Amino acid sequence: MNVAGMTHSPLVEEPGHLGLELGNFRPVGVRGFGDPQNNYAHSMAWFKDCLYVGTSRNSLWLIQRRGKVAPPPEMECWPVQFPEPMPMDEMCAEIWRYDPRSDEWARVFKSPLGERDGQPFPRDLGYRGMLVYQGRSDPEPALYVAGISGSGMNLMRSVDGVNWEVVGEPGLGDPRMVSARSMLEWRGRIYVTPVGAMGKTPNETDVPVILESDDPAGGRWREVCLPGFGDDTNKAVADLVVFEDHLYAATLNPTCGFQLYKTKARGEPPYRWTRVLSAGAYRGYLNEGVAHMCVFKVAIYLGTGIEGGGYNRWHQIGPAAAEVIRVHADDTWDLIVGMPRLSPSGLKPPLSGLGPG
Repeated sequence: MNVAGMTHSPLVEEPGHLGLELGNFRPVGVRGFGDPQNNYAHSMAWFKDCLYVGTSRNSLWLIQRRGKVAPPPEMECWPVQFPEPMPMDEMCAEIWRYDPRSDEWARVFKSPLGERDGQPFPRDLGYRGMLVYQGRSDPEPALYVAGISGSGMNLMRSVDGVNWEVVGEPGLGDPRMVSARSMLEWRGRIYVTPVGAMGKTPNETDVPVILESDDPAGGRWREVCLPGFGDDTNKAVADLVVFEDHLYAATLNPTCGFQLYKTKARGEPPYRWTRVLSAGAYRGYLNEGVAHMCVFKVAIYLGTGIEGGGYNRWHQIGPAAAEVIRVHADDTWDLIVGMPRLSPSGLKPPLSGLGPG
């Protein structure tokens, strides 16, 4: 799940011939690729002139099962009926490929079954991260895919988009690392933020760090920040982005609200990080985390959220809607969409005139 906990139907669209500026899109795939159990398009990347999509399956079933160890969503009538017991083969994550030349989709990988407590269980429940990268052990650029795996995240590699192999150790050497929240390449290195922990929320982790490697196939990783940036209320690094020769990292913090850090990543890790924002941009835990960051023109835009679809039942946060925040290279910031409030730099009204959500 992303920080906001939204489930995405795998309906992928592409710009029409008039271009993005006119908002013309056309669907290039049926929902779930013809299988409604593919109900989460968890990652995407272009590779060898094709679009690859990693799925998670039967997400509501997983949420329902998690309700046995954590507060479940309050639904008098569950929206989807599941077979009991669920066939474990139906839970195995998939990778699909779209070829724009033939306008066709094809499934190119399905997770094999593994074993848990002596019973069959999917090796990978989802494919949450996807990135094209060439490391020191790669003969050419390869497609790397990070799985959601209960015994430690599996990192897969393919150089042709058809044949796949697991590289490195489960969990990148730490089995507590269940999946990857964000994957990014910068200056010839790959950066990964682990999330997930058995019996906890899917976006928190026991190891809230950023890992760096120039040879993921060789299994060489190192931590580039202190856990939680030295603050134990930061429960995960939620997203990464590169802007103005800095690596930016946003956290998930259910106690005080998200924090934003940046570094030039010089010298030996752990690098020196500067805190840019704290306290959820002074909205507190109603801005628990950052779902995604992107660079547009001369600023970074942050979309905030509360884990669990705007209502974190584990920490009793919300319900509350998301905000959009703009951050400049000099560390000043604007509220674009959200709740007007006072901050150390003065009154922050939403420049769009729109409230949260």
